Amino acid sequence: MKKKRNPNANNEGLKASGAADTLEARRRGAERYLEAAMTDMGHLPPEMRTQLKQAGVVLTKVMAEEMVKHFTTQELTVLADFYESPVEQRFAAFLVDLWPTMQAELLKAQANQKLPDQNQSPRKP
Repeated sequence: MKKKRNPNANNEGLKASGAADTLEARRRGAERYLEAAMTDMGHLPPEMRTQLKQAGVVLTKVMAEEMVKHFTTQELTVLADFYESPVEQRFAAFLVDLWPTMQAELLKAQANQKLPDQNQSPRKP
């Protein structure tokens, strides 16, 4: 049986840092993360960069609104710090190398299992 993850399990250490967890602080944290994430897209495949740039403003607004609901100020700080780190740069390069294989496998799974199209929302209206 799979053990359920406690969403607050890692928050104790984060809370100890003393950062105020206000809605405004969360907004600033989400904006910092998204700026870091959207600024350096050179590691992404060209087609993904183009799609993200086209959807950039709307995507950023929607993501920021949702991140504020799901992450604390400290969690957003950790995410932004990670995105700006050398480890993330290595991880991004790894994902770029893996992307063609992932894409091929997703397409195979979609064809074999009749999975929903990538462009359709998995949510039901």
